[in-house]
Amino acid sequence: MRSILKVAALAGIFAALACAETWNGRLLDASCVDQQKSAACDPSSATVTFAINVSGKIYKLDDAGNAKAVEAIKARGQSAKEPKAPEAKEPASPGAAATMTAKVTGTLEGEVVKVESIQVQ
Repeated sequence: MRSILKVAALAGIFAALACAETWNGRLLDASCVDQQKSAACDPSSATVTFAINVSGKIYKLDDAGNAKAVEAIKARGQSAKEPKAPEAKEPASPGAAATMTAKVTGTLEGEVVKVESIQVQ
């Protein structure tokens, strides 16, 4: 009986993973989107809630997805340090916003994406 339950549980997990979708789009600050009702809300280093704009449709990320997005942005910032050029323009302030795109994999529950993985580009 236990082996049947184990097999059924594994089948359920694989079925859930098979239903995962992938969205590619512009990463947004979800709280800014809520306040301004605009898709022109780029995230900053202080952003803690995110959404993704896919062809004009905005999907919010779940709590786990928000945490994964914060980590992905931190990792992106550490790996994308630019060398300073003599004629380079003024450096951006630490909280300055920048347009970011993301590839989000997960399942859609209403208007919220339950995030399995996120890659920030």
